[in-house]
Amino acid sequence: MSTLGANFEERRYALVALAAQRERASRSRGLLVIAVLAILGATIALGLGLLAQQRAGNALTRENRKALNILTLTEQLRQLDQRDTSETDALVGEPIANLYSRVQELARRAGLKNEIRLPGETQVGQGAGVRRLAYRYTTNDPSLENLLHWIDLVIREIPQMQVRSIKLAPLAGGWSLEVAFSRWERTQRTETR
Repeated sequence: MSTLGANFEERRYALVALAAQRERASRSRGLLVIAVLAILGATIALGLGLLAQQRAGNALTRENRKALNILTLTEQLRQLDQRDTSETDALVGEPIANLYSRVQELARRAGLKNEIRLPGETQVGQGAGVRRLAYRYTTNDPSLENLLHWIDLVIREIPQMQVRSIKLAPLAGGWSLEVAFSRWERTQRTETR
């Protein structure tokens, strides 16, 4: 019976050792799985962070370019405001028969994508034999530069046309423009003797 007891004792120790070995193996795998999952999660978080940083950098670069372009165009607009119009003084007050079609042609030349609609015309001033007319145009275009180029063409090529007011607003796909031009026109023809 002592052999049987020793044999039983050996089996019992072998089973205990085997159980302990499996427990250690199981514990190690569990820790390994947890470590691998933690590394995988950290890698995904790092990738998402880098992607967000890249997108933010691209958006900042794009906005900086837009700001620089706006500053350049603002300077051009300031220069337009200061321009001397004395070279067209001889034509002051002469009515222009095809004014609307000329403005639309200038819009095409400036590269505007949308058709310029007929403006609202209002009389904003009157004197002895003359009246001041205002022409309000509302349009939009993807290019701010084209809109400002159109304004420049109108005041350069239509005698005594001036910008009375201007309102620019950004849109999702470009810019909205509301501009009011004005000019003095004679209500009676003057005769030269």
